[in-house]
Amino acid sequence: MRSGWGARRRWRCPGHRSAGVFAYIDPRVDPASRTAKVRVEVPNKGGHLRLGMYVTLSFESRSGGQVTLVPRDAVQSVGNRSVVYVLVEGDEGRFVERTVKLGAAVEDSVEVVDGVKPGEHIVTAGSFFLRAEAGRTRSGG
Repeated sequence: MRSGWGARRRWRCPGHRSAGVFAYIDPRVDPASRTAKVRVEVPNKGGHLRLGMYVTLSFESRSGGQVTLVPRDAVQSVGNRSVVYVLVEGDEGRFVERTVKLGAAVEDSVEVVDGVKPGEHIVTAGSFFLRAEAGRTRSGG
């Protein structure tokens, strides 16, 4: 889950606080560390930030609430609906088609306003294949 694009972010450097804006969010998550790279543009007038430093970020959206973003490739169109495929908890390899209500597009991601809860596992790569298989099932093929 990530906050809406363009919202201000706070970062901390020992004894220092500032705000920045996302420049890039890597869509790949390292499965071992469960981390992804994020590039945030922040002012560094005092030279407090140095190459290779780690910082603590807190994310704030314009609405002040949490916003769920998913990769655009995860969202498929079925008729006049937008759907994602959610992993069925406790049933590895089984997915359920879920209708979602979409919000703002954010580069390679799109906001999901309704239909997916934070922490649910959705299919990103391969969602097109699942849509095709679901379509064959619906048509009796």
